Amino acid sequence: MLDQNLSAESDAQLWQHLRAHSHAALATMYGRYGEALIQYGYRLTDDEHLVKDCVQDLFIELWNRRLFIAPEVQNLRLYLLGALRHKLTKAIRGQQRHVGWTDASEGAFPHFSPEQALIQTQHEEGQRERLQQAIARLAPRQQEVIHLRFFHNLSHAEMAAVMNMQSQSVRNLLHGALNRLRELVLPYVHLALLLVAEWIG
Repeated sequence: MLDQNLSAESDAQLWQHLRAHSHAALATMYGRYGEALIQYGYRLTDDEHLVKDCVQDLFIELWNRRLFIAPEVQNLRLYLLGALRHKLTKAIRGQQRHVGWTDASEGAFPHFSPEQALIQTQHEEGQRERLQQAIARLAPRQQEVIHLRFFHNLSHAEMAAVMNMQSQSVRNLLHGALNRLRELVLPYVHLALLLVAEWIG
């Protein structure tokens, strides 16, 4: 079992292999979601070492607690995103540092880049730069919700689970972020933002 190639297995199957003490299942999970978790972690803090340590710790704990984890997980990616968010928030608070979720916070996302779903509609460098600058001016929670929606393609319910918010609150947050982007970038990328609004409508 430990040497088995599980790359073609579904997330549900990987979970069962993990519960059956398969190191290969854990390695496959990391290969499948590790980089995405690291990139998401950078949206929560600019501490690169902390992000990587927390991602590593997450998988170590998953292995150590394999006898006690739930019998099944409906959405492994969602589970891992939520677990990492919880772990990072706890670690940052433990360091007596501010995570920066409030609208008044600034500079919490220095490595933030515009989401693929927005960028792909832009063809000129000037427009992409304006969009980058506009996203960087959003409140941290607005940046996070845009990242989850357009980079991870999560639904409102899934984003609510990751961010520990009510689904309607997430919907309001996302619409507020898009409205703010419209104010910041009109008329340069008006068409792009209209398309995004249609995707989430």
